[in-house]
Amino acid sequence: MASSFLSTDEFFGSLETIERVALSLSTPESLKPTQLPVTNSVACACTVLLSGYFENFLKDIVKEYIEELNMVGKPLTAIPFSMRVRHYSGGAEALAWAIKKDKDLATTAISQDLSRRLGSLDKTTGYVLAWEAFANTKSNPGTATVSAILAGLEIQKAWEEIHSLQKSHGRLDTFLGTFIPMRNVCAHTGSHHTPPSGNEIAEYVEKFRAIAECIDLLIAVRLEEFRKP
Repeated sequence: MASSFLSTDEFFGSLETIERVALSLSTPESLKPTQLPVTNSVACACTVLLSGYFENFLKDIVKEYIEELNMVGKPLTAIPFSMRVRHYSGGAEALAWAIKKDKDLATTAISQDLSRRLGSLDKTTGYVLAWEAFANTKSNPGTATVSAILAGLEIQKAWEEIHSLQKSHGRLDTFLGTFIPMRNVCAHTGSHHTPPSGNEIAEYVEKFRAIAECIDLLIAVRLEEFRKP
């Protein structure tokens, strides 16, 4: 399935890196008793990286989508009311983050840029929806976060839509729901009592790829609907 967004292709590139690491974890050398502690640590690191890559993918594809909407240039009234509300409510949360970031950098540039975009909806044309308002991944995005992000883009019942598009990997929301707790244990302790094998990590890669393909398609369809006269 061809991707519609650059962020999806970039995510797939990151997944390929993890896939290569997974293959290396299944070699006889990696499975030697003396090497197992290192192998298990690398396996745990892979789960953390997968979660991080997925979070970045969600932020990036939302940014691409919102920026595309802005460039279409339709009247503000064509933007669903719920998205206009999210622009402000999610934007307020994003602005709080921007202020903290600015303090660290001893500047106000990030806050100024976001504030300018948040205030642009007073125009019927030439508005700029703030992508940050729609991309709150809550650090380690699980099933509820994915649903909330896509609902913010007017894609309802996201996991049912994903399941209808992709059945070969089972319920992908169930997978993500079990993956995140394991990721958290690995991130907070650096180990896991049953670390994933190289083959299991390769399976995780395939499931994340399937999730991303579905999200890419759902957002692309939504964008085409918006572009219609």
